[in-house]
Amino acid sequence: FMKHIQTMLSGFLAGILISLGGFVFLYLKCVGTVGALETAIGGFMFSFGLLMICAFSLNLYTGKIGFCIGKDKYYFLDLLEMLVGNILGCIIFGYLLSLTRVYDIQGTTMTFEEVVKSVCTTKANDPWYSLLVLSFGCGILVYLAVRIFKSEHHAFIRVLGLMFAVALFVIVGFEHVIADVFYFALAGMCSWRIVLNLFIILIGNSLGSIFFHSVLSLLEKKNIDKESTNM
Repeated sequence: FMKHIQTMLSGFLAGILISLGGFVFLYLKCVGTVGALETAIGGFMFSFGLLMICAFSLNLYTGKIGFCIGKDKYYFLDLLEMLVGNILGCIIFGYLLSLTRVYDIQGTTMTFEEVVKSVCTTKANDPWYSLLVLSFGCGILVYLAVRIFKSEHHAFIRVLGLMFAVALFVIVGFEHVIADVFYFALAGMCSWRIVLNLFIILIGNSLGSIFFHSVLSLLEKKNIDKESTNM
């Protein structure tokens, strides 16, 4: 029982960290001119969440799902528990932030509340196939971010690789299901259409991560077999 609680609690903290990254990104969109520089800075600042999650070995669903191939049923139970923790962390933290004075900040063209709701409206009205493709790409990049952080490269390369992977999916507008839960909670928006869209994004994130891990693992295995044959 305590193991399940610990898995969810770790996921809860991971959800809060992703929310912090998303909050900084939205804040910069509000107070900046929404130009290329602010978007790039916001993307790199967003990576703070995943960097801390990897550094403290917290449970983030999108960072773990890609490694599910070949795992037993208990791994999938852990994935479900950490996903619940991620969602709860984002919903609670998003709601609490909506009660603060930050929500009323006047930006260059819109208030913070208007920026948040504008972002969420776009996500809520996006066609399912668009969300699926955008979330698939995000799944690949999150997998790469976690994979390179776990690699044996120099610490500088590991951290920089993670930051670039996260910044890239934020800058180009890929969909990350955990971050999106935070955005909708912060905006106070909820409907069956939003829940369905989040489920589509969850599927896309999962497929992108699993696909890239599977193909990459296959290529690595073939390279090892080839080297063994040449020895």
